[in-house]
Amino acid sequence: MENLLIYLLKVNGLLLFFWIFYKLLLQKETFYKYNRFYFLGSIVLSFVFPLIYFTKIEEIIIPASNLKTVEDISNFVLNSTEIIETNWYDNINWLLISLAIVGMISIIKIGIRIFKINQLVRSIKSFENHPTEKNIKITDDNQQVYSFYKWMVLPKQLFNNENISVLIAHENIHIKQKHSFDLVYIGLVNDLFWFNPIIKLIRKDINLNLEFLVDEEIIKQENSYKYQKTLLNFNQNIETDLLTNAFNSSDLKKRILMLNSKKSNPMKKLKIALTAPVLLAFFGLFQIETIAQVKQETQKNDFITENQIILELLQKDIKPIQEDKKVYNEIIENYKTTIDGKELSQKDLQEFDHSKIKSVAVDFTNSEKGTLINFITTGEVEDRIFSFGIDQSVEAKVHIDGNAVDVKDLINQSNHVPEITSYEKILIDGKESSFEELQSFYNKNIPFKAERENDIIIIETRKSNKKDNKLSSKNKPLYIIDDKEVDSSDLGKISPNEIKNITVLKDDESIKKYGEKGKNGVLIIQTKEYEKKELEEKRKALNERKKAEIESKKALAESKRAEIESKKALAESKRAEIETKKALAESKKALIESKKAERERQKALADAKKTVELQHNSTQSIL
Repeated sequence: MENLLIYLLKVNGLLLFFWIFYKLLLQKETFYKYNRFYFLGSIVLSFVFPLIYFTKIEEIIIPASNLKTVEDISNFVLNSTEIIETNWYDNINWLLISLAIVGMISIIKIGIRIFKINQLVRSIKSFENHPTEKNIKITDDNQQVYSFYKWMVLPKQLFNNENISVLIAHENIHIKQKHSFDLVYIGLVNDLFWFNPIIKLIRKDINLNLEFLVDEEIIKQENSYKYQKTLLNFNQNIETDLLTNAFNSSDLKKRILMLNSKKSNPMKKLKIALTAPVLLAFFGLFQIETIAQVKQETQKNDFITENQIILELLQKDIKPIQEDKKVYNEIIENYKTTIDGKELSQKDLQEFDHSKIKSVAVDFTNSEKGTLINFITTGEVEDRIFSFGIDQSVEAKVHIDGNAVDVKDLINQSNHVPEITSYEKILIDGKESSFEELQSFYNKNIPFKAERENDIIIIETRKSNKKDNKLSSKNKPLYIIDDKEVDSSDLGKISPNEIKNITVLKDDESIKKYGEKGKNGVLIIQTKEYEKKELEEKRKALNERKKAEIESKKALAESKRAEIESKKALAESKRAEIETKKALAESKKALIESKKAERERQKALADAKKTVELQHNSTQSIL
């Protein structure tokens, strides 16, 4: 809704700008046709420009060191159980209601406008036809000449007027130039933005400019003085329909002034170019969307990113390189490549017969020179030889022979001799050897597995060790996938695309959390599916809690309502009791009054009898 409100403000702001520009720079010029299309075009552009956006992308580079593994996603879930009570009116979207009211009024006004247009057309069609002109309608009721669409309406009393030809010519120009379209167009815009008073001023200026257009055409056919006199004679203070072009006008003074004005220099049309700076400022301030593109800074030891191609190609064997020229070309284009240890030109590398490759040696040890690829064409066994730097600190997985293996673990089974500072002895395939023999052996580029146990350096060639590429069970870390302990063989079942994050725990931290099982380190993997399930569970729990809160509030409201009803019933009961007591009191009072009246009556009756007896006695005594 905020977007709709902003759009409406932009449209009305542009309409205001275009109207002010017209009043300041174009109103006094005499190129009326140009001004007509200025009005029509500026209204269309006011609606269109706010819909046009330009995108500006700003890259935000976040150092990889700033990215941390989230171990407990529950920290992002609101744990507070505090219930905040709000008033009913706080939850009402007043902006939505306001826009709905404005929209309803606009729709009603547009509906009324369409109804009036239909009513006007039906009314014109019902008038009597002119004897010779099909587009002229004759009326007895109307006192003014006007036109709409393809019809002209003339009052019957004006048929014998000496200026009737001028009146007809005037309205014919309105019809020919289709001025009714302009009036209907601005009328609908006025109904849509009924709350903007500027639209009414724009409509008035559009109507007046149409009259300027007609006046300019008329004086090409008629005498200017005679036409101005006709305008004065027919200047009637009669309210005109906003949908029609009427001959009489309330702006007669302006029309006569423009008729007598000097023609404007056509070069002044270039004033329209002055709108450009304002429109550019409008787009610069309001129509540029800035999109932040977050990128992770690539570190020198970003192992997986830099070596993704070669790691994916050599997951199982070297056949893709031997059989597919495209795969071979992709490698030589992305990595520094040698053939049997010899550097060749790029042209020679491209012409090399890749099917002759027997083994591939991949050297990751030199971070400055990057990954080095050596294609070996000698030997009987097709193999892959990986050499990792002993100081490699990458915490990531690669797939070797279908197994997902941590890079640190590959270090222990790669063609790289463990760092030798002090040692007791060196064993090559179980045979004790000297350091010089070790160096000589290493320079032969024979695939081998190297590890260090205490102060003993153990070298096993791949011919003697059939179980290469397997992790040492002695120093095997603990693997946790989605909070479940798994074997290293289960790592190969997970696709790298399914992994959300990997966390490595070492030393005291791993022992503290997992006990003796974690003494060789812990590799914790959380999959995207598990995260989704976990989030879904938390979302369900949160929804259930909210539902319980709503039910609790509802029950509380019902309780309060029942309490209010109870108090109300009690009040009614007390009121009824008071009314009963009051009625009883009234009854008692009435009884007392009745008894009192009875006593008064008895007394009056007794007095009457006494009076009668006295009169009777008096009469007897006289007799």
